[in-house]
Amino acid sequence: MIETKPAVFTADAVQIAYQPNSGGVWYPRILVLSSGEWVCGFDTNEDGGNGVIKVIISSDEGETWGAPIFVAGRAGADYANAQLAERRDGQLWLAYRVVEEADGICHTSLRVSSSDDRGQTWQELPNGEIAQQTSPAYRGVWEPHMGYMGDTFVCMYADDSEAAVEHSQQQTLFMKTWTDAGWSDDPIIVSDGRESNGRDGMPVWSRMKDGSYIVVFETSDEAAQYPFVIKYKISPDGFNWNVPRHSLPPPARRGKQRSAPYVITLSDGRVMVSFQTDEDKTRFGVAVSENKVILGDPAAETWDGLSSGVPTSDLTNSIWNSLLPLPDGSFVIASSSSNPDDRARIVLRRGRWE
Repeated sequence: MIETKPAVFTADAVQIAYQPNSGGVWYPRILVLSSGEWVCGFDTNEDGGNGVIKVIISSDEGETWGAPIFVAGRAGADYANAQLAERRDGQLWLAYRVVEEADGICHTSLRVSSSDDRGQTWQELPNGEIAQQTSPAYRGVWEPHMGYMGDTFVCMYADDSEAAVEHSQQQTLFMKTWTDAGWSDDPIIVSDGRESNGRDGMPVWSRMKDGSYIVVFETSDEAAQYPFVIKYKISPDGFNWNVPRHSLPPPARRGKQRSAPYVITLSDGRVMVSFQTDEDKTRFGVAVSENKVILGDPAAETWDGLSSGVPTSDLTNSIWNSLLPLPDGSFVIASSSSNPDDRARIVLRRGRWE
C-alpha cells in the first residue's frame, strides 16, 4: 500500500494591498498580465454613495501597489462583482454587475469595460452587455466570471430573476459565448436552480490537468441543515454541463454555511478551492465569516488539508475571496477583510501546499 501524506497549508504573513480612507472595499480579483504586471479589481464606496469599480496595479509581483484607477460607475447605480480577463489580442477586460432601482423596479445588468493600456484607462466595451433583467424585486443577474474555454471566450453568471427561476429561493447559472458581434443570445445552462431547488450562485471555473473544466458554486439546496454549501460540476469540454453535481465537505456545524467559492488548478495539476465560512465563529453570517482553503487531487475526487487561509477573530472577517495560481506552484489568496477598528481593506497572503 502506498502511504499518502496529508496536505499541509503554509503561508506568508498577511499583506495589505489597499485600504481606502473611508467606506468599504469588496470582491478583489487578481490577474497576472502577459506583460508581468498584476492587476486587482474590486468595488468600493470610498468616495461616498453607491459602489464603483476600480483597479490597482503592481509592477513588482504584488509587493507594492499603485493608486486606485477608476473603471466604471455613475450616480444612481450600484456597481460590484469585478472580474478581470486578458484577451489573446492583449486587451484587458473587466466584467461587473450594475443595479439601478427606480419607482419600485430593479434593473440589473452585467457589463464589460476594456483597457488597451494594461489597466491605466478604461472605456465601456461596445456590445459588451452580457445580460440584463428587470424585476419588481431585488432580483436579476450577478457575479460574472469570464475567460477562455479552449479558443472560445465565455462568461458564466447567476440569474435569480422571474425569467430564470420559479421563486426567489432559486437561482440558475448560465454561460454565454463571445463573438465579434457581442455575447450569444441563447445562454447555456450550467446549473439549473429550478431542478436543484437551490440558489446556485457565484460560479467560478478552471481548466483541469486533463483538459476538463470544473465549476464551483454556492447553493442552498441543503438549507434544512446548512444555509449554503459548496458544490461543483466537471464538464469534459466546458460546454456540456449536463453532468452530475458533486459536494465539497459541508460546514462543521449544523446551521453554519460555506459560500462564495473560488477554484484554481495548481501547476502540478491539483485543484484548490477557497470559500468563506462562519463555522468556527460564535455568531452567524457573512459579517463574521473567514476565508478557508482546501486541496483536491487532479481529478477533484478527494479533498484534504482544510485550513484557514486568512485567519480572523470573532470581531473580524475575511470574505469575498479569490485565488491566483503562480508558476512555481504557490498561490495568492486575495480577500476583503475588516479589523477590530472596522477598517476595510484588501489583503493578500501567499501560500503553498507541502
